Amino acid sequence: MNSLLRVLFVEDSREDLEIVRRELNGLATVDGAADRAEFDAALKEHYDVVLVDLHLRDFDGEEAVRLVKESNALTPVIIVTGSVDEETAALACQSGACDYVMKSLRMHRLRMAVRNAHEDAQRKRREEANQQSELLGQLSTGLAHDLNGVLGVIMAGSDILRKTAEG
Repeated sequence: MNSLLRVLFVEDSREDLEIVRRELNGLATVDGAADRAEFDAALKEHYDVVLVDLHLRDFDGEEAVRLVKESNALTPVIIVTGSVDEETAALACQSGACDYVMKSLRMHRLRMAVRNAHEDAQRKRREEANQQSELLGQLSTGLAHDLNGVLGVIMAGSDILRKTAEG
């Protein structure tokens, strides 16, 4: 990757934000959103990956996941939390998160999770673009066929009118 990824971390702990910034140094620039107002403003920006802590003071982390996915379905969301049980992880994934990483002093798996989520999102975007191109090609072929049919009828009609006028 030539340029740094843009990552948003929805987190109300400044200390955890700094840990994530250090962990992703050289891979991504990390912006923080500590409350609902900052989060709403950040949603208007483009981010390659969004990290969300499930336990926020101001609003619910699952709601944050849902809002990111509503804003841009292809933006990957990773849960970064201090404690998660299987039920919570399942709920977060149902809300649209693609992965979760446990908080610790050194979040070794975070860097790989961000890179993988971004690469998967890029692959999905390429597939979607290819599908759209294929559909556009099919539409143009069908449209060309229909226009040829209409033009054939017009030309036949003009031949009949010409022969009638001459004859």
